[in-house]
Amino acid sequence: MEQTNDQQGIIYQKPVEIRFYDCDTTGRARISTLMRYISDIAVVDYAERGYDYQWLQDQNMVFLLSRVSVRIHEMPASDETIIVYTWEYGTKGALFLRDFDIRRPDGTLLASSATAWILVEPSTRKILRPSAFTGTLHCCPDKLPDCRPADKVKLPQGMTLAGTRRVVYSDLDSNGHMNNANYSNVAMDFLPREQQLRPMTDFMINYNHEAKLGEDIEIYTCVEQDRSFVEGICGGHSCFSCEICFG
Repeated sequence: MEQTNDQQGIIYQKPVEIRFYDCDTTGRARISTLMRYISDIAVVDYAERGYDYQWLQDQNMVFLLSRVSVRIHEMPASDETIIVYTWEYGTKGALFLRDFDIRRPDGTLLASSATAWILVEPSTRKILRPSAFTGTLHCCPDKLPDCRPADKVKLPQGMTLAGTRRVVYSDLDSNGHMNNANYSNVAMDFLPREQQLRPMTDFMINYNHEAKLGEDIEIYTCVEQDRSFVEGICGGHSCFSCEICFG
């Protein structure tokens, strides 16, 4: 399928087909499926503009996802075609802000997302200021997604240990750590079955510390009626934290 840029390259769009293996037992896409397309299509947008993985490596830098907020209006189903739209909002401190809409071909809004990224040195993981990026940002600050901002997740007191999850080979990506989409699978795996089956309305996650091969993540949860909080602790550090809301 074709992928196009409009508004002089400011908004990038790419059609995607939701497949059977992208879905859970309800026949709807997993939140990890949306997370995967959100991160991947941001990378494709940059690659189309000449800033692919190798270009970033040559510049001794890499983008890492830091925060994501997703609002689900209707989760797409198996065999459905969706179009993912993405645009850069701008920068804030050390963060690069990028937003998304996910729509049907007829324009129906299925989900919206706000994301925040950091630029780091690959070997040291030192955070770089946005001024270190020598590419051109195509910002669209007047277009806002229909979701909560990609802010810090505020965890409640009294979260309880729900179990431990070891990082295995299939979790890893080319950056040598657990892929960002897999964290949402981990979070969902530790929720009660009744919440796993309920329609999700909002998903927010912060990536706080990398999880690498062989490490054990202690999973803490706080389950409420219409929302849950999940935090992963790895090596004494908060690895990720998320808030999940249900309709």
